[in-house]
Amino acid sequence: MSVKFALALALFSLVAPNAAALTADDEAATGELRVSLNTEYCKVQLDGEDWSGVEFENGGKTLVILNLDLARESVEVTLTPAAANLEPETLTVASKDFKRLRRGRIYYMVASRKVNFAKRKAEPAPAPEPERKPEPEPKPERRGDEL
Repeated sequence: MSVKFALALALFSLVAPNAAALTADDEAATGELRVSLNTEYCKVQLDGEDWSGVEFENGGKTLVILNLDLARESVEVTLTPAAANLEPETLTVASKDFKRLRRGRIYYMVASRKVNFAKRKAEPAPAPEPERKPEPEPKPERRGDEL
């Protein structure tokens, strides 16, 4: 056996397990959704369920939703702002919206959105009840003994 063949075999044995690990990671690909907000902080729900894998940046005005499953066709994200005077917003993010982004030597799948929460409409005041006319009090009956 030649020395070159032995070195090539040793190199292959080091690289082959890493190649298998890379394909396993590609099958379970996850991504992150970055959302710019016009208010600070909000509650996040994915497909109707509360989601705790979130981070806030920029004083709560940038929301980062972590570990989104990219194997799914799309994900529905509902954002409920902390401020009571703002309406909730719903986003639909498709897996094709995620782009590959490199940070140092690591690649991430990232999608970006911007959300402007609309102000909640003031609830109409309840209609006032119509004024009831007081019922006339019955007049006391007069008897002949009273004088």
